[in-house]
Amino acid sequence: MPSTNWSLADALNVGSPNTYQAMQKFVMALADMHNNFGKKSFWGADQTAKYANRMMEQFIPALAAMHQDGIIDKNSDVNDALQQTHRQIDKMKVAFPNWQEAYSAYDAAFKKNPEAARIFASKFLSSM
Repeated sequence: MPSTNWSLADALNVGSPNTYQAMQKFVMALADMHNNFGKKSFWGADQTAKYANRMMEQFIPALAAMHQDGIIDKNSDVNDALQQTHRQIDKMKVAFPNWQEAYSAYDAAFKKNPEAARIFASKFLSSM
């Protein structure tokens, strides 16, 4: 089983602390979405939608953190913001390789079907 690369994790935290912390929460939300995909609660409520909403709720703070750390700015377009998000997730993959379910959820939600991410990113960028 792969192990955490603590030296890279520390470098990410020092270099862009807001992004690092927001990405940790975003990755955990992605893992929750993956683990609850297709599940229903005891009362029959769809858990997929609930956890997908939580994941998207963590995406906005991740964008805000990247803005605070200077990774994206108010002149960034949606594609640039998503590209920077991909880069940050790629860094998290190297630092924390044991969250494979989160990264597969990210690929499914953001790379294979990027329209929802574009909508959220464009809302955030237009509010800056």
